[in-house]
Amino acid sequence: MPEGKMRSMRILLMAATLALASAAHACDVPVFRYALERWHSDPFQLVVFHQGQIDGALDNELRKLEADPNPDSRKVTPNWQILRIDTAKEVPKLWQAVWQPLQKQSLPVAALCAPEWRMGEEPLWSGALTPEVLHELAHSPKRDEVAKLLLAGKAVIWLVIESGKKAKDQALLDLLKAESETLTNTIPVPRNLVRDGINVLTDLPIEANFTIVFVRANDPQEQMLLRLLTNGEAVTEPLVYPIFGRGRALAQFKGSTLSKGLLEETARFLCGACSCQVKAQNPGFDMLMTVRWEDIFGDQVPPPDERLSSSGGPQLVPIPKRKKNKP
Repeated sequence: MPEGKMRSMRILLMAATLALASAAHACDVPVFRYALERWHSDPFQLVVFHQGQIDGALDNELRKLEADPNPDSRKVTPNWQILRIDTAKEVPKLWQAVWQPLQKQSLPVAALCAPEWRMGEEPLWSGALTPEVLHELAHSPKRDEVAKLLLAGKAVIWLVIESGKKAKDQALLDLLKAESETLTNTIPVPRNLVRDGINVLTDLPIEANFTIVFVRANDPQEQMLLRLLTNGEAVTEPLVYPIFGRGRALAQFKGSTLSKGLLEETARFLCGACSCQVKAQNPGFDMLMTVRWEDIFGDQVPPPDERLSSSGGPQLVPIPKRKKNKP
């Protein structure tokens, strides 16, 4: 089964059976703030196939974007792991199926795999690797805009992919604007949280606020972002991705199925108390972004990675209906 479908099925299954920690381990911090402060971004895998020495310019760019193992490093890199494979030697079994369709291309080539990629699945993207392509993988104006908003404490970003069909796009825009204003004024958030290491860890404002960021389906600077979100499928109607935390997309909503009720349920979930402290037990998927999220802590030591931690027994509860398409 293609990687995109496998990924969609896993996210839908996770969303349908969201496991929340027991009430004894609940906290009052809203989901969006708990995710920003404590959920580290899941790492993608960038697999670079080459033969012998990689060209100097490309090699330099790769080194710039490789994570520094020093936890005190101020280096800003994407949430990915770079794996170099010299095809002059035997390609590891894990990557042979990924390498096979690329081996007739001029080297170096690369494949970008989602954090939940498994052997036999297709990568999210593959092709020739140049310094320019590497930059497009790691950066884009809209991803940078989303990151800036989240770092400033915005609760939820409605990331909208416009279809180019004016009537449909405008109808969705009107719905998002109207409901965002209503939700901002009606969703309660805790007002008595203090920065104490137990509740919140930063002085960022805690408000139920919503911002809309638009991406045109034909934007040449955002083709990598669009491919990561839609797996290259044609955008026939506007799509909405609620983004929160450290660039985590909760789900994909199609304009034709989005309603006031679904927006409210989604907003209340993300702005509600984070009774589920384990990231892996929550729905959603991380976008590929080049951000140093730890800057929100200033001089304070960031908390440990909670992606794989667990406490208490899970309790299955219903959550808003949602759908995630091929990323």
